[in-house]
Amino acid sequence: MRVVALFPQPLLDSRTYLDNLGLNVDEIVQSPLNSVGASGTPTLLLIDNKGAVINSWVGKLSDDAAKEVTLRGSK
Repeated sequence: MRVVALFPQPLLDSRTYLDNLGLNVDEIVQSPLNSVGASGTPTLLLIDNKGAVINSWVGKLSDDAAKEVTLRGSK
């Protein structure tokens, strides 16, 4: 599974933020949130290898949703 983080802020600010949280991602993209249909943060999009959105979650994930993301992302 590949993890891409999208932020509206400059890339350096985004990298610093993720580093401070101890999060590693494969790529950081700077773009308005609405460019991917996100209306708030955090928004998690599960995207297939063709670029189609399979599922999305808005807000903090519940334990059940986190398990679902882990299972679906490992396929």
